[in-house]
Amino acid sequence: MLCLYVWGSHWGLPSIDPACLSVISYLQLVSEEWKVVECSNPNISPTGELPVLRDGLNWITGVHNIISHLKKNGLNADENLTDKQKADSLAFASYLEESVYDILLFAWYVDSKNFIEVIRPLYAGLLSFPMQYFIPAQLRSSARERLEIHGIESVGDTGIIIDKDKK
Repeated sequence: MLCLYVWGSHWGLPSIDPACLSVISYLQLVSEEWKVVECSNPNISPTGELPVLRDGLNWITGVHNIISHLKKNGLNADENLTDKQKADSLAFASYLEESVYDILLFAWYVDSKNFIEVIRPLYAGLLSFPMQYFIPAQLRSSARERLEIHGIESVGDTGIIIDKDKK
C-alpha cells in the first residue's frame, strides 16, 4: 500500500502544506489503495522535505516526482484527457506553482506579523522539541530565497513590499 507522509492537518484540511494537499488530491483521483501518515517531520524524507511517498522500498519526494512515479505505475489522472485538456491542465498547474504559490509564501513567511503570530505557532504545534524552534526558520529562509528571485526581500512596517533592486 502507498503511504504518503505529510505535514499535519489544521484548518479542517488534511495537511497545512499546499504541496502535500496537491498529492493528496491527486491520489484521491487515481487510487483507493493508499493512506496518509501525518508525520510533520521532514527528516523522514531522503531530501528533508514533505510530502514523501513510500511505495514499497522506494521513497519519492516532491510533488512532480511523486506524480511522475504514480503515472509510471498506472495511476494517471490525465490518461482520458484530450491534448487540449492536457495543455490546459499543465498551464493551470504552472500558474498555480509559479504565481499563486509565491503569493502564499509571501503571506506565510515574508510578512513578519503573519509569520510570528500564525505560521510559526502553527508549525510549533505540529513539531516536537527541538524541531519546533528551527524548522519554521528553515522554511522561512527557503521561502525568502525563492522570493528574492522576484526582488521581494521583506515587508516594511507599512506593509509595502521592499524591492531590494530599487532601494
